[in-house]
Amino acid sequence: MGSPRSLAAIAAAFAVCALAFPSGQTWPFWLACATVAVLLTLPLSRLDTTRLGPAFVSLAVAAAVISQTGDHERELLTLLPELGVVRAHLASRALLVLGLVALLPLRGAWRAIPIVALVLAVAGFVALSILDLRNGPPDIDVYEMHLEALARFWRGECPYSGSFRNIYPHDAWYGPGLVVDGRVQIGFAYPPLSFLLALVGERLGDFRLGYLIAASGATLLFAAAGGTAGRAGAVLYLLYPRHVWVIHQSWTEPVFVLGLAGVLWAAMRKPRALPLMLGLFWATKQYAALLLPLVPFLFPGRTWSHVLRALLWSFVVAAVLYVPFFAWDPRGFMRSVVMYQLWQPFRYDSLGFLGWWVQQGHRAPGNEITFGALALGLALGLGLAPRSVLGFCAGSALALFLFFAFAKQAFMNYYYCCVGVLAGLVSTSLGRRP
Repeated sequence: MGSPRSLAAIAAAFAVCALAFPSGQTWPFWLACATVAVLLTLPLSRLDTTRLGPAFVSLAVAAAVISQTGDHERELLTLLPELGVVRAHLASRALLVLGLVALLPLRGAWRAIPIVALVLAVAGFVALSILDLRNGPPDIDVYEMHLEALARFWRGECPYSGSFRNIYPHDAWYGPGLVVDGRVQIGFAYPPLSFLLALVGERLGDFRLGYLIAASGATLLFAAAGGTAGRAGAVLYLLYPRHVWVIHQSWTEPVFVLGLAGVLWAAMRKPRALPLMLGLFWATKQYAALLLPLVPFLFPGRTWSHVLRALLWSFVVAAVLYVPFFAWDPRGFMRSVVMYQLWQPFRYDSLGFLGWWVQQGHRAPGNEITFGALALGLALGLGLAPRSVLGFCAGSALALFLFFAFAKQAFMNYYYCCVGVLAGLVSTSLGRRP
């Protein structure tokens, strides 16, 4: 039974609102707002606001999702113009109403109502996403990368080998020498769990369905992790205005959020499953490993020997996923999963502080600022966050946010990971209260 930290949940909800970047040219302002809000989650997570309870968290998240309704509706109109204004308005409002009902802290005979509402909201999100997928592929290189990697796999070749077609009229988005004869010289660029879910989706008709399954599963795991607060985190994540767009673009970040949600669910409800969930988490995205220093927070009150044993088993689980692909083509795997991330150039269109700095006419800085920001975030998390699951979320949110905001590349899908961690913070803000 953890002590409520409702004020940290409010800061997290506000940060998610800011990370929606409501209008194009104002993103530096909203990024600054998000920075303040994410920073505040650390000190606020140490305040034991015992007199504030589930209703307080629900109200905070309700205010957040209501404030984003206009953005959500505009996003649906952009992706699904065939809906028209009226149906897009109705679809957006229907999801909002279901989300608000899911936030109700009901008990007794009424307890099932918010749970059913959340399930219906997930179903609505899935329906809208599937409708969007029917409109055709996105104009983005990661989609092409998936298609060619999946085709190689079914030909009996390693998906981390080979290359994929450069769909752009230039090669500026890739490192020097990575584009040869119009092809980018890497295979699948993400860890194995992302590829396996893409395989599942492809068998269902579109590999992006695997990431839709991940987003839906993450929502339900957030809800299962923390009672009323869990549903609040689930609603905050599900109704993020850019959610359907993330699936549309075939970005793999929903797999990261699914892994995180599994870790939080295990830490809160099923501690024996935590090594398994951590192992799966290490196989979602490369930057999951950046959160390793904060993992002991997931084992409050446990000895160091217990934590180390759990970590060892998590590495065994991760190895089961990594080793077969690595053994298939060690050079291709390292080139695609590790080296490619280091070779990527500075993006002048980046939605981060360094991108903004360069857009003002300054020179592009080096990677030391990026990793310095990460180190600062981890240090603040280790020093200020409570030794609890909530502290893990607060420290992780800050570390990842600073890493992305000061990175050589920072786009909506990167911040979507932060949205997932902040939703996890909300989910765990009331401990194991109902």
